[in-house]
Amino acid sequence: MPFVLKTGRRTLTRISLSFALGYVLLATAGMLGSQLNMNPIILQIFVAMSGVILCLRYYFLNRSELKGSVFLDFDREDWIVLGSFSLYLVICILFFDRLVIWMAGDAVAHAEMIRMLIEGQTLPINLPLLGNYWEYYPKGFHYYAYFWTKAFPLLDVVQTVPALINAFTPMLLYSILREIRQDSASYYAFLLSSFAFSTHYSYLIWGGYPSAAAEMLLVAAVLASVLKMRIILIAMFLGMLFTHPRILALGVGFLLFWWLAEDLRQRLSSRHFYMLASCFLFLVAAYVSMHRPEYLVSVFSDQDLASQFVARWYPGLLALFGAALAAVRGGQLNRMVLV
Repeated sequence: MPFVLKTGRRTLTRISLSFALGYVLLATAGMLGSQLNMNPIILQIFVAMSGVILCLRYYFLNRSELKGSVFLDFDREDWIVLGSFSLYLVICILFFDRLVIWMAGDAVAHAEMIRMLIEGQTLPINLPLLGNYWEYYPKGFHYYAYFWTKAFPLLDVVQTVPALINAFTPMLLYSILREIRQDSASYYAFLLSSFAFSTHYSYLIWGGYPSAAAEMLLVAAVLASVLKMRIILIAMFLGMLFTHPRILALGVGFLLFWWLAEDLRQRLSSRHFYMLASCFLFLVAAYVSMHRPEYLVSVFSDQDLASQFVARWYPGLLALFGAALAAVRGGQLNRMVLV
């Protein structure tokens, strides 16, 4: 529903956000149908047809305004991103379609759940910490994949849909930067998140499809927060809850710090900010001092410990780099949060 959201937004922003919203609506509709003892595809088809009807209705009501301007507002950066998006998607599909050890690890379990839905069985749905693990294990991705399986029966869903989800995540990141007027950095961020982040590929290799989908929703939630679209933000939270609650917990913390940073940027001077940063570093130093000296030294003397430390804490190291960047750039906290 790219033209129904908000006409004042950039077209590419609306398209990428619509894909994330479509994921939530289709997955939620499928699970609701299952809870009502209906075939999940019935409510999912209803959602898809509603989207088509809304688009057609909007088009016919605004034909004169939309004529010739719907897709023509793409600028040079948009075309670069669209071309890279297509290339990334083709590469991912071709690669994962030919991966020899594809059906291994979690990929087997996810494929079996999708197969259960295809064969008419139902998957139990519950919330985390309620019921047993099988009941509350997030099923959002599986119901979404089920819709694609029924709508496009010739499609190899397990190898195609996750690659499509992964391709839209950099598109959403690009839209965030364009919407906060960071145009010069936007397509570099898109290319880096597409081709340089091994996390995306590892998600698909070991079958972390729900993780990849929830990551997409987290980035979409940030975009919705930037655009102050609260209803869509709530929808993204709902999607993460039924897809991968751990990503939801991370997302809530991330957005809270985002809003705090924005508030501090508007209310506090650079001097106050540096005082707060110093207090925070003091608390970190106090926590680190609780470890024995030989433990801290071992991180630098033992290669195995050092590699484990870097593997687990490299996001924290990047955050320190972001803090240094913000200090050099005059306390621009929005850059620190992004990095």
